[in-house]
Amino acid sequence: MNLKLDENLGERGASLFRSEGHDVATVPGQGMSSARDHDLIAACQAERRCLVTLDLDFSNPLVFPPRDYSGIAVLRFPRKPTEEDLFEVYRKLCGERGEEFALAVVAQMKRTRLVPLSETIALEAADLSLRHSLSMADAFILATARHARCPLVTSDAHFRGLDGVTYIA
Repeated sequence: MNLKLDENLGERGASLFRSEGHDVATVPGQGMSSARDHDLIAACQAERRCLVTLDLDFSNPLVFPPRDYSGIAVLRFPRKPTEEDLFEVYRKLCGERGEEFALAVVAQMKRTRLVPLSETIALEAADLSLRHSLSMADAFILATARHARCPLVTSDAHFRGLDGVTYIA
């Protein structure tokens, strides 16, 4: 696919898309940094490229009707854990397992992204629950890992033998 990455995605984003076989042009690479939105989308249209951006302005279909372009992908990245998330986890684990363990978990959480649940994940979880007789919680864990393309490593026997799961006995 022919893509144009907006300046807010950087060279790492371009490298990721190229590694997947896409033809990638970048806004900075074409000297279009700080271009007006309409000029940028016009360039994408002329080059028959899908614009990939973090800029929410491009998500307005009244301003940028999808039928007029080769594509507009506005990406949203999952949020990081909030201070409230860290507080709750630390407080609970400190009381149950001690300060050292709680601090180790909080340190890991700060390097982790949270994946918000969505309708897509919920429906996938329901399918997985029916197909593999998983509890709701286990089905949501597996569906979320698959949706986020994250490895699932567990010692929970409910996941033994499932695709995309590394089971450790």
